[in-house]
Amino acid sequence: MRFNIIICLAFLATLASGLTIPSGCIRSRDLEVRDGVVDHSFDSEVFKREPKTSAAKKRRIATAAVARTYAKTARRNAYTAAAHEYRATTHLPHRKSTFEVKEGRGRPKHIYTGKDARRSVFHSIWDQQRTAHLSDRQKALLVPPNRSRNFRNGKHHLPNSDGTTKPLEHMVVGGPNNLPEGVEFPIVHSHEDIHKESLRMLPARVVSQRTAAGHYDFKGVISHDQSRGLNAFGSRNHFQVKEVPHPHDNTYRLDKHTRGWLYGPGK
Repeated sequence: MRFNIIICLAFLATLASGLTIPSGCIRSRDLEVRDGVVDHSFDSEVFKREPKTSAAKKRRIATAAVARTYAKTARRNAYTAAAHEYRATTHLPHRKSTFEVKEGRGRPKHIYTGKDARRSVFHSIWDQQRTAHLSDRQKALLVPPNRSRNFRNGKHHLPNSDGTTKPLEHMVVGGPNNLPEGVEFPIVHSHEDIHKESLRMLPARVVSQRTAAGHYDFKGVISHDQSRGLNAFGSRNHFQVKEVPHPHDNTYRLDKHTRGWLYGPGK
């Protein structure tokens, strides 16, 4: 009797082990079923909730596309016009000359090259081209931002020891030819991003002015006197930074117009 019972139990255990489904198979099958359900429910939900594009929305999309195309064309045209104006600019400094802004009040010395100055002159002209027909609000939203500012060449509040009364003594605003105000633009090193916000606070600027003939004329580099305190009287005055020719180049000539050194017999 006992032997029969043992045989029956062994038979039932063998039968149960054969009918058992591995847990890994159950888990993978369960995931497949879930994925299928989720996929079908997601597709049906998107299909049901997808709105139809109205005629008004289609018009708005078309108008925005035209505006983007116009803005892109305007930027390209402004850049082309700025390149043409830059090539016609007179009295540009030689690329290897230097402009040194002296240190003071814990602020470091800055040395810029003629190449840096030329780069800033081009960007100042480009800013004038791309903002010519924009409102003040539109100028504030420009990308990259507009960094050029009008330069009146006003008299110093506190003259420097060199006896000059204006930042650029040779520059005339108004006068017989009714010359416009100049344009100032921050000067930075050629390896730096010229539109970076922190560089706006650097002391040096390039100044250019449109002449009676219609082209731009480079007037010079100006800077704050860093030996004066930030909030001291006359701290916002600008003074000319003299151009220093490259020591290994003897082809410079002294230009009476800018009181600086120019390269070669031409401009």
